[in-house]
Formats: sequence, structure tokens, C-alpha cells
Amino acid sequence: MGLLLKKEREIESAISYFGIALAITIDTFGENHQSVAKIQNQLGTLWDAKGDYDKAIYFFNLSLAYNEENLDKDHPIVITCKNNLKFASEKKLIKMNAMAVPHQIHAKGSERNKPCICGSGKKYKKCCGLL
Repeated sequence: MGLLLKKEREIESAISYFGIALAITIDTFGENHQSVAKIQNQLGTLWDAKGDYDKAIYFFNLSLAYNEENLDKDHPIVITCKNNLKFASEKKLIKMNAMAVPHQIHAKGSERNKPCICGSGKKYKKCCGLL
């Protein structure tokens, strides 16, 4: 059900279903099991799709830790886990950098007709120049 919801972009519902599946799988097999790592990776991809990179990174790290311990370093699952973690980390940095860009205050009349530096596509005077 979680995979179907993921495919249909019902991210919140998919996260809920995978969370329940994770709890059941841990109760059944314990935390150190391939099925647990697989669900953790799925949760990571869902949180990544939602844009919550901290949670995505958390679940990718859990999955990677199990897979690195139990599979060869060149195994496709290990490589996929590393790539997922790398991409989520890069997205987090991009998001953090975008939020950290200060809006430049231009003197009245200077560069007001140029595109706004925030990337909105609006002219500066109709966007951040209104502040």
C-alpha cells in the first residue's frame, strides 16, 4: 500500500504506512534486518520527496549503516544508499544556502527594473524592493 501511495504522490499517507510497516518489521525481525533497512531507505526517499532533508538523511544513514555492515561495499544496494544520502545532503545544503542569501537593498531608482535577486522572476521594485 505504501508503494502505491508513493507512486501516486500521496507522500503523507505513504510515510504513515511505511512508519507502521517499520514498527511491525522491527517487532518481527529486530532492528538489524535487511527488511528494516529497506523500509528505512523508503522512508528516506519519502522524506526527501517532501523536502524534509534532515529526516531523509536520518533514515538514509540508518539504512546505509545496516547495508555497509552486511553487504560488500560495491553491492548495488550500498551504492544506492550512499547516493541517496549524498543527494539528500546536497539538497539540504542548497536549501540552507537559498535561505541564507540576504536581500540586497538598492538605493531608490538604482537597478529597480532588473530582475529581483531572490529569483522570483519579478522586477526588484515589485518584489523585494517593496520592503
